[in-house]
Amino acid sequence: MYRSNECNFTGFLLRQLGPHSSLIDAATGHEFPASRVPDFIAGFASGFLSTGMQKGDRILISCDLTPASALAYLGAMYAGFVPVLVDERVLEISGEALFNKARAKGMWTANRVGLDWANKKGIPAFRGKFEACPAHSLPPVACAEGDLAALMPTSGSTGLPCLVMVSHANLLANTTAIVRSQRLGTDARAIVSVRASCILICGREAV
Repeated sequence: MYRSNECNFTGFLLRQLGPHSSLIDAATGHEFPASRVPDFIAGFASGFLSTGMQKGDRILISCDLTPASALAYLGAMYAGFVPVLVDERVLEISGEALFNKARAKGMWTANRVGLDWANKKGIPAFRGKFEACPAHSLPPVACAEGDLAALMPTSGSTGLPCLVMVSHANLLANTTAIVRSQRLGTDARAIVSVRASCILICGREAV
């Protein structure tokens, strides 16, 4: 099976960033210019890799209303892990059960939600932002298009969310279809929701 870092979905997104692209915090208006976004994503990837987790391991990503959730999600895929997206409220109520259901090996949260049970069990648990890391020093992990990229909870699930397997090819096809159907161009701004995390990305291949 052909594997390349060009098949890594996060790597694909970063290659589409143009000079006018940016990541904007919808709540505060704080803007991350395109020149810095790859370094922030690589910083999350480097932080996750520091635990010794292996490529393909699953990591719970708690989603709140900050760009950090999106950076953590993309950073996990960049590093070859499989992010399991969890609404912050679900993590607080059923985090441990969902962790076991997903057979995850680590967890990230923007704040302290879920850290108590994770620490008691000796689970690698991360909180908050990581320092930016030069993206040129840490390229995206090579993968095949059919490799599992993320586990997405289905909407309308009762109790523990059902998790859907999504490949890098699935995400790539969905993204390019949205860009094409909505005719997103260099002056477009698209609202992006990583479950509960709302951000804005603007640029040529806005997604």
